[in-house]
Amino acid sequence: MKNLKIKLKKYLKDKSDFLLYIIAKVFFLFFKNFVSYKNTVKIAGIFGKLLGKLPIERKDYILNNIKDCFPDLDEKAVKKIYEKSCENFVRNIFDFTKFDYIRKNFVKYITIKDEFGFLDEKKFLIFTAHFGNWELIGMPFLNYNNLYGIYKPPKNKYMNAFFKKIRMQDSGNKYKMLEGNAKNLLYINSVFTKYFNAKFAMLMDQKIKEGENLLFFNKKAKTSTFLAKMAIKHNIPLVPMRVIRNLNNYTFIIEISKELDKKDENGNKLNYLELTQKMNDVIEKWVKDDPYQWFFLHKRWG
Repeated sequence: MKNLKIKLKKYLKDKSDFLLYIIAKVFFLFFKNFVSYKNTVKIAGIFGKLLGKLPIERKDYILNNIKDCFPDLDEKAVKKIYEKSCENFVRNIFDFTKFDYIRKNFVKYITIKDEFGFLDEKKFLIFTAHFGNWELIGMPFLNYNNLYGIYKPPKNKYMNAFFKKIRMQDSGNKYKMLEGNAKNLLYINSVFTKYFNAKFAMLMDQKIKEGENLLFFNKKAKTSTFLAKMAIKHNIPLVPMRVIRNLNNYTFIIEISKELDKKDENGNKLNYLELTQKMNDVIEKWVKDDPYQWFFLHKRWG
């Protein structure tokens, strides 16, 4: 009887996941093929503002995250960050349907700030965060080969396959998306050993159960140390990069900052934990600079 209940639960979960996938696919194809980019942005704004007003399941958790990050803010300011963060999240969902259009009109909608010239580097590691529209992070590199990204897959296997296909197709199949498991991490390590020209991007603001407890907004957060270990082992530049959504919500800035120094102020080499902490500090500064654009919905701590 117990086994029957487990099988039934799995069956219902699978059917529910498949239904969600069908709804997402219809939504995606409708906006991609029948709604202009301008109107998509307008509709996204309406639904984004609506989500910020609704009593969603994680609302209390998100509000507590904001208060932990900004303990000196009053309730009104916290509420505004919550609403703006929800709006940005919804805008990202709608933007996803227009990636192919944005890619084809890259110069019109995306400005690249690369004052240190890293786009011309043959090999480097990118760390970024769920900031602005993080899905656009690979756009500047579509003329390059050996561009890799590690991501944490959603639990819905149908949605995972769908997202992965869209991300790779809309990059002209130049952007290779790999799930963040041990096998793929070993593969990425071999890529940087084998190829002279390779670039790799990773979102660093997700809770990783295998990660190390490092500080993020003065609280311990499980953080992946993979990039820091790679940067030290292969002596590769470790570069902060973020996508900023402009106030008009139609255009974006991709900001590529100066590589992280692998030494401290006294010239001593940093170990992988110290270098990873530096990465957390950079992302923390991004959030403090513009909290409206960070994805507070994640379970980052605990």
